[in-house]
Amino acid sequence: MRPPDRRQQRTRMALLAAFRDLMFAERYDRINVAAVCERANVGRSTFYAHFPGKDALLAASMQPLLSTLADVAVSGDSPSLLWLLAHFWEQRRHGRVVFAPPLRRILERELADRIHERLGPAQRIAALQIAAAQLTIIDAWMTGGVSATPAELAARLSATARLVTPP
Repeated sequence: MRPPDRRQQRTRMALLAAFRDLMFAERYDRINVAAVCERANVGRSTFYAHFPGKDALLAASMQPLLSTLADVAVSGDSPSLLWLLAHFWEQRRHGRVVFAPPLRRILERELADRIHERLGPAQRIAALQIAAAQLTIIDAWMTGGVSATPAELAARLSATARLVTPP
């Protein structure tokens, strides 16, 4: 197996960084591929060699966070859960952007897909239910709708693993 091409990795990272910067400067619906390309200093064809579109770029940028939540949903634990919650809390000002439509719908679908991959084919409904529950409680916590310490929230998120029961 060949090691990954460093140029491709740098380009992918540049696209992700450009997208992240634009996300916090513009509304999602105002960000387009041309703006990401310009900020990353790459051409459109290069962008499409790495991502099929803007939603895929969003999913890729959130991949580490979604993977942690998916792990918690299935096993009830993840070594990086407290770090993730601390990150969400520190970035809660941006939560209004990330947890609002249309991004919320995209994130929920992507998280459900990650959970579904871990649970297996017969558990699609459970994956959707858990993804919605996790994002709802995190959003409520970040916006002041519920009060909890990160450890208390981690315990509640871990409890979602108990929702996974055979039909």
